[in-house]
Formats: sequence, C-alpha cells, structure tokens
Amino acid sequence: MQNSGPKQYCVNINRLASKDITRIPKAIASKILAKIAKLQQNPFPSGCKKVSTLENGYRLRQGDYRILYVVDASSSMITVVAISHRKNAYRNISD
Repeated sequence: MQNSGPKQYCVNINRLASKDITRIPKAIASKILAKIAKLQQNPFPSGCKKVSTLENGYRLRQGDYRILYVVDASSSMITVVAISHRKNAYRNISD
C-alpha cells in the first residue's frame, strides 16, 4: 500500500470573510492569507484555539486580527467565516 502523505484539506473563504480581507491593510492581509493557505496541510496549527460560539470552530491570531474558521474533518473542508480586528472578531458569529 502506498502512503499518500498528509491529508490535504480544501479551504473555502466565505463571502463575509472575503469582504473582511479587503478592509484590512495589504501588508497584514498578505500575512493572513499565508496563514489561511497553511491550513490546507494542518487545520489545527500551533496557536489555534477552539471557539465556543461555532460548532467545530477555531480561531487563529495574526497580530491584532483574528481568523475564524470551521473544520469539517469528514469532508476535509475548512471554511473561513470571518477575518476581523480582535475587538470585533466575536460579534455576530454563530452557526
């Protein structure tokens, strides 16, 4: 049997998060997008925390910004649901 290597996840960025990223300064936005890209190899990187308001939801920090995402391990899908400043990151977020 051939080992296919680590499991790859498909990362989707929802419409709200896409809109959020356009409002962030470009230097920070590029770092955020790099972190999101790395989620394909490891959806639970060092520093990720569980978010209680989202089922299977997690958050990553990038400076003062938060990347909120949901992991569906059964279908190998990650959905980024919001990207916002830490003071606003958890407002109006739920399943």
